[in-house]
Amino acid sequence: MDCNDLITELDDIGNAITALGASGGCGCGSSGGGATSPADDATDTGDITGGTGTPPDGYPDWNTYQLAKCDIAHMIVNNLIADIAWWQVVQIGTLTMAGLAAGMLSILSAFTLTGVMAGLIAILAYEVTMLEDAEDALTDGLMDLVCAILSGTDSASSQSNFISEMTSQITAAVADPISEFLLIQLLTTWTDSSSFNLLYADYDTFLGTQVPTGNDCGDCGLGCTNFCATYGPWIGGLTFQSSLSGGAHYIGVMFNIDDCNWATQCGPMEEFSLVNMVGYTPHSATNNSFRIWSDSALPITSGNADVYNSDTPIPYDVHYCGLYVLIFSNTAFTATFERFGHCY
Repeated sequence: MDCNDLITELDDIGNAITALGASGGCGCGSSGGGATSPADDATDTGDITGGTGTPPDGYPDWNTYQLAKCDIAHMIVNNLIADIAWWQVVQIGTLTMAGLAAGMLSILSAFTLTGVMAGLIAILAYEVTMLEDAEDALTDGLMDLVCAILSGTDSASSQSNFISEMTSQITAAVADPISEFLLIQLLTTWTDSSSFNLLYADYDTFLGTQVPTGNDCGDCGLGCTNFCATYGPWIGGLTFQSSLSGGAHYIGVMFNIDDCNWATQCGPMEEFSLVNMVGYTPHSATNNSFRIWSDSALPITSGNADVYNSDTPIPYDVHYCGLYVLIFSNTAFTATFERFGHCY
């Protein structure tokens, strides 16, 4: 960049500042915030992968909250990536605070938007291509960023964990130290309590924000909670036919195989009942013809903790909790199960 280019950029800075002053400071952040960012939400949920006690205000159960927190984390990261893409084409010299707020998807306070504008001016005065590097890095590392957010137990820790992961990704992707410094400063400025507080807000606030739903957080330890939320044909009951192996007829039922990678992901046990069996006779070569495994140590192996391990048949229409059921018989048989949801 030569002196004339620098003068041009300084003129753009002056124009932006003039426009900001003419608008009265705007106060029109994407969240409608005021002159400063709101305080961090002090709600501390602890580890939500096995939530205990009462979930955050208004949420009917921990499963609903886990799904919501997953969706919010995705929204935060996706909005940042979309904003970076938009920043690459924005004309900063004629941009006002109102224009910046209107063009960004992220939920930010007006105070943060002011800092973002200053950061954008600094970056565009140096090298616009660094924004492309940032967009590529964060897109490639999206799930790591989402998991970093979800690893927090309150707004401040979610924000801090996100900044740490984001900094690592930018450092690895950007070779030029000045570009790296400017990007980290800009994106750290962008991390505003307005968006991270939503992770711990009440259920009505979540619903009112219209967060895009249906995201996958399996890589963060919430996988089975997320994509086993719909139970498909199991709700009405499903009948299995036994198979023959080594002289024994058996049925093995993996209760979340329809929706989850049960062998690698954690998740709550499932609530089910045995509705009916036809043709079953006790298996003479085993002392535990009926086995129900819990989720104590996935992937499921014979060494896992048993919820039920007996020659006594599972009583019909009694609800149990487990992820895997194995039944042995001396004769061919069928078994019908119903699945009701998750156990807590």
